[in-house]
Amino acid sequence: MTNKEEYEKILEIVDRDQFKGEEEFTKNCATKFRNTRNVFYVVLFGELFYFLTKDSFFKSNDFLTLIITIAVLVVTLAYLKQRKNLHKEINMYLFRECYPDKGLARYMNLLPMMLKKQVLWSKIHYNMGIGLYYLGDITRASKMLSLMQNSCTTAEDMILALHLKQLIALYYMDMDEVIKCLNDADILYPKASKKSYLLKAYIDIKNYGNYANYYKNHEIEKIYQLFGSAYERPLDEVKRHFYLYQAAKECNDLKYINTFSEFVNAKAGTTWYGKAIRDGFVPVDRPDNYPAFVADENRLNNPTKIDHSRIKYLLYGVAAVLLMYFIAFVIRYLA
Repeated sequence: MTNKEEYEKILEIVDRDQFKGEEEFTKNCATKFRNTRNVFYVVLFGELFYFLTKDSFFKSNDFLTLIITIAVLVVTLAYLKQRKNLHKEINMYLFRECYPDKGLARYMNLLPMMLKKQVLWSKIHYNMGIGLYYLGDITRASKMLSLMQNSCTTAEDMILALHLKQLIALYYMDMDEVIKCLNDADILYPKASKKSYLLKAYIDIKNYGNYANYYKNHEIEKIYQLFGSAYERPLDEVKRHFYLYQAAKECNDLKYINTFSEFVNAKAGTTWYGKAIRDGFVPVDRPDNYPAFVADENRLNNPTKIDHSRIKYLLYGVAAVLLMYFIAFVIRYLA
């Protein structure tokens, strides 16, 4: 499936006009990243071509070699810095702050700019599903999760799918499904890379899986201990207080109900947690496709090693390098 077709599937779920704004992000961050990446590719392939042909096409020149090497180093560092900045800025409102509407607006601005490049659609589905979930649009978050049924084949991607699936199950207080997500993640995590964002997702799955166990068994004191320490991210703090509030309500602990609810109400931003406190939590009907993502035993035990969407671009890279070698060979032959 082409990038354009994948993008159109997202537009069937998300109304682009609903998430406007954040044009400054596109201008100051996304465009800078795209331009820096293009320069990086040009310089990188230019250096490769130079070193392959310098003995026959270019005269040997130590100073020129030094200049090209420094240029590659500078451009590489600039590219890595811009990529890190882009990831930080685009994910800030989805995973750190409590304004998922801003995060979704940034993604809707960025996606059209990505269509001619490599796109890891499993990550896009996850990030947009997370944004829709925190916004309280559970039906469309579930539809985004259903796209992950096909886009997630590696252990890493399936853990992200389980994270979103668990959040949706937690919204419905479906504790059996919350616990099952933890059991599935425990199978996958030893097979996954230990990247920081993946570790964060796994820890969340584990914590809320334990929460579900304690909640089912009415072990409220264990819940208080589980969520007894503050988190660094504001969004995590709102979630922590919301589920402490749910536990306090379950045991009618008047001492803490107001404390937890006041924190959520004051800090929730545009997430659904604040509205749930103010209006009384009444979950929307379960989506028809609930739980939207299912991984059978074979899929859990035999995840693929590489995201299928990467293969095409890896082949493009190999073909480009081989072409450079072929050109260098022809130049040497004719020289």
